[in-house]
Amino acid sequence: MRYCRECGTALSEGAQFCKSCGTSASTSTVQSQTGQQRTVQQQVVAKPRAPLPRKAKIQLAVGASFVILLVAGYLIGAHLTGKERLIAGFEQALNKQDAKAAARYLTSTDERLAINEESVAGFMRYLDANPDAVKEVAASLQRQSSRMDEDASLTNGYYGTRDNYGLDGLVVLEKKGKQFLIFDKFELTVEPVYLTLETNYKDVSLLLDGKELAVTDKLDYSKTFGPYVPGIYNLEAKLKSHYMELSRTEEISLVAVGSKQIADLYLEGQDISVYTGLDDTEGLQAILFINDNDTGVNPFEQSMIGPVLTDGSMTASIEVEYPWGKMQSGKAPIEDSYVDIKLADNEDFQQGIMDLVVLNTREFLEAFTSGKVDGMTTATEDYKAGLQESVEYNQQHGYSYAGKYMATDFDLDSFRLYRSEGHWYVTLNTREHVEEDHFYPDEEPVLEELSNMYEITLVYDESAKTWLVELVENNYGFNDEHMVTHTEEKPALYTSVWADGGVAAAAASASVGSALEQMQVFMKDYLNASVEAINNRDFSYVSHLMEPSGPAYKESADYIVYLEKKGITEELLGVKVQKAEEVSDGAYEVTTAEKYMITSKDGTSKNRKFISKYKVVFSETDGWLLHTLISTDEEV
Repeated sequence: MRYCRECGTALSEGAQFCKSCGTSASTSTVQSQTGQQRTVQQQVVAKPRAPLPRKAKIQLAVGASFVILLVAGYLIGAHLTGKERLIAGFEQALNKQDAKAAARYLTSTDERLAINEESVAGFMRYLDANPDAVKEVAASLQRQSSRMDEDASLTNGYYGTRDNYGLDGLVVLEKKGKQFLIFDKFELTVEPVYLTLETNYKDVSLLLDGKELAVTDKLDYSKTFGPYVPGIYNLEAKLKSHYMELSRTEEISLVAVGSKQIADLYLEGQDISVYTGLDDTEGLQAILFINDNDTGVNPFEQSMIGPVLTDGSMTASIEVEYPWGKMQSGKAPIEDSYVDIKLADNEDFQQGIMDLVVLNTREFLEAFTSGKVDGMTTATEDYKAGLQESVEYNQQHGYSYAGKYMATDFDLDSFRLYRSEGHWYVTLNTREHVEEDHFYPDEEPVLEELSNMYEITLVYDESAKTWLVELVENNYGFNDEHMVTHTEEKPALYTSVWADGGVAAAAASASVGSALEQMQVFMKDYLNASVEAINNRDFSYVSHLMEPSGPAYKESADYIVYLEKKGITEELLGVKVQKAEEVSDGAYEVTTAEKYMITSKDGTSKNRKFISKYKVVFSETDGWLLHTLISTDEEV
């Protein structure tokens, strides 16, 4: 019997095609005996296997496909979870500086450290500052991977210790069990770092990358913070009060693996002592200013304050409540653990004292040569008594003086303000320039240029509310570094009235000097009386010093009524007659510089300065009287 050579199905006699698979069944038959035997033998040898059923073949194909898929799935899973892909992805995130992606690849050995975009900012900052570091980290991970391949028993490929100083081991490749039961699970771990912050003051705000970590609750503070991802961090310590701020910033690199570093955030400030030179400070009201900021501290009650910088970048000054009003000292640089504040270092105050000294010099020469000592308005009674003795001695001995006052140099660094036994004093050094000669009756004066150095002491007269010269002593020290000079525009010649041949010149000089000094005395009396009238709301306080027929008489009365309605009061802080010019017989045009403290109804006060011109007339019965207020202009 024949069989299909394709599928092995038995063929019926004469069949040309296989009824099972349709394959052609044609074949040649040999009729000889020998041929028959050969055919039988060939048929025995070539007899095909019995064919597989279709179902079996389908099952076999499905099985083979499953095996193929299983193998492919394993290979894909091994690739997706493999350490090579993990390292490559991490390296790519670093090269792109993608903090969010990099954070997804990392885990921490300290479960308190959450790895996210914010926590890896310092790590990315370090890599940005060190471009080669990315390659070093990636190379370290590749070496760790190779060691794992060489020794399958390793759970991590890093041979060093975690306390290694360098980038090797900064990120460690570790095997952490299985994924999906069959794949090795790999992780990139970082050993966190810890930071101990130290600072010296209480109430210091400590910040890391702009985020406040703590506010110190004691002096010499120390505390450890962490954990943090290794990297570069910005540290800041800030101490702020209502009058100053100290701060310090540091950039710190926390890259050493397992690092526990200490950061010194000590602030460069210290407590300082305030020195004023005052011994008698009882009851004084004052405020200390640091960099123009009110500290709320009375330095006469609390001399220590701080912390402040002592590098000269900060200044201190004091505002004191004096009998003549509030006055703030100049700004003294803080350059040491103590600061010496000169209370008299105030431009307006010093100018007022210098103006008075100049006026006193003129008054002295006028009194010294005329003998009219009582006419002095700028000296104490003791000073005038001493001068009177000198005048009388010269008169008795025929000793005369002729001279011109030319100028005075003022040493600004020499001003010293102090209080003793309840009285306020100010001292200063001057250098006076004159042209003068002392001579006897049989001599002709020959003026010679001389310069004399003095230390002048003034005392504040609280009843008269003015400074008076108390003492003038010879001095042998003068500092030219910080000085100002007053120069007389038209120096007057002063000559002793008792000098032979010099009476006429002395009389002429005296008339000029007397007019100015008389106006100084009168204007001071008038303005003080005017202020009393304003504050007492009573015109009679000043009316006796005014010419009833002059326009100022009614104007002053109306002004007092106006200020009463406004609730305004005044205090005369100072007056200086700058010029007294005779405009007609017995009438002078007087120019004054006046300073007032004006207080409003709500209690606020303000100091104001004015330049005013007046007409003053002489009455045979009443003396000098104010006739007209010509003009008044406020100084800005």
